[in-house]
Amino acid sequence: MQHISNYNRRKYAAMVTKVDESVGRIVQQLQKQQMLNDSIIIFSTDNGGPAEGFNLNHASNWPLRGVKNTLWEGGVRGAGILWSPRLKKPRRVADQVMHITDWLPTLLTAITDNNPVSPLTHSEIDGISIWHALSEDEPSPRKIILHNIDDIWGSSALTVGDWKLLKGTNYQGAWDGWYGPAGDRDPRLYDYKAIRLCLTGRALEALNMLPTTADIIRLRSQSNINCNVRMPYLKQGSKCNPLQEPCLYNIKDDPCEHYSLAHKYPNILDSVLFELDYYNSTAVPPSNKPLDPRAAPSRWNYTWTNFGDYDDEFEQTQVYIGKI
Repeated sequence: MQHISNYNRRKYAAMVTKVDESVGRIVQQLQKQQMLNDSIIIFSTDNGGPAEGFNLNHASNWPLRGVKNTLWEGGVRGAGILWSPRLKKPRRVADQVMHITDWLPTLLTAITDNNPVSPLTHSEIDGISIWHALSEDEPSPRKIILHNIDDIWGSSALTVGDWKLLKGTNYQGAWDGWYGPAGDRDPRLYDYKAIRLCLTGRALEALNMLPTTADIIRLRSQSNINCNVRMPYLKQGSKCNPLQEPCLYNIKDDPCEHYSLAHKYPNILDSVLFELDYYNSTAVPPSNKPLDPRAAPSRWNYTWTNFGDYDDEFEQTQVYIGKI
């Protein structure tokens, strides 16, 4: 198993190297075509990673709690990078709250700022623009995030301001812990020379837009989440099992979700529960269909197929060919 694990790590490292190279070539071409000065570059995750030990994966959300497909911060909090000469206050770690649905109106605002005519209105989409908040380092207009209401697992989570509520959980709580590996997070040990030598670094340096080493060290240090820095009042909280009772966390002071304050602040708990019930009252019943035996991979030579597009006669032919 150790040999397989090391092999997989080398494989993932090679993939990252190729991604770095591909992105570098794109940035380099933007610079050569004199388009980089008017570009917006975004890297963003859509959820937390499946942690090491979780279905043979090797991601790490440390020190956040939980994994992909859970409603803990390790499952719902995404890391991202936003780069653009259009940003008025760049080179900082942004703490503005954002939901993935906010990207569309945010980017529309960014590209139509001088001509704020948009084909979309707030009544037509779920997201809200936070471009000005991101660009000028202002408070985010996004105050509430509904993470999910899952009628199958019986789990739900909602964040209102600094307060996050969890009811129920997935996998019967089997992946509700904190999983590593923690990795090396010392900013002093980072290879800063490689940044200047890579394709992206060269393109940015040609435009005098590459941060200094001191700036990079500062940003890496500020982006680390340190769960050892605890506010005294948090110690009045308690451990909480969302399968047994609702859990309430101050996600700003306790991003690693160690101390539930549901018993200490029952009024806040009731208020967030009321908000969650309101969202649930507007939900549309899930349209999950029952399992269809026609979808069995063995019927389609183990290839991805739109099985519902074929009639029974063609399906039988496929089964016959597969057996040959």
